[in-house]
Amino acid sequence: MEPVQEAEKTNFQNHKGHEFIPTLYHFPANCDACAKPLWHVFKPPPALECQRRHVKCHRDHLDKKEDLICPCKVSYDVTSARDMLLLACSQDEQKKWVTHLVKKIPKNPPSGFVRASP
Repeated sequence: MEPVQEAEKTNFQNHKGHEFIPTLYHFPANCDACAKPLWHVFKPPPALECQRRHVKCHRDHLDKKEDLICPCKVSYDVTSARDMLLLACSQDEQKKWVTHLVKKIPKNPPSGFVRASP
């Protein structure tokens, strides 16, 4: 993956930690939110893809503020994690926190979208 230039960052649409970029699919692809096709050979619907997890969805889901998308599991803020560890009184306490948190993180992360019932 090529680094994103500063001018290109304005195309990003941030939502729940995802970094969505606008895209069009001319090959078979389905929406991860509603499972409907995202592609068409001649005139595909506007779509978004997360640069971190490659989650794909119709742009309409975000435009209509539908709550179908789960937070991005790849997104994290290193500075806030560091700040949290600085609240610990000692290095031993920091190690206990990290050990406790590692046990709480699921081995198999949940899927990227909450499925809407039919």
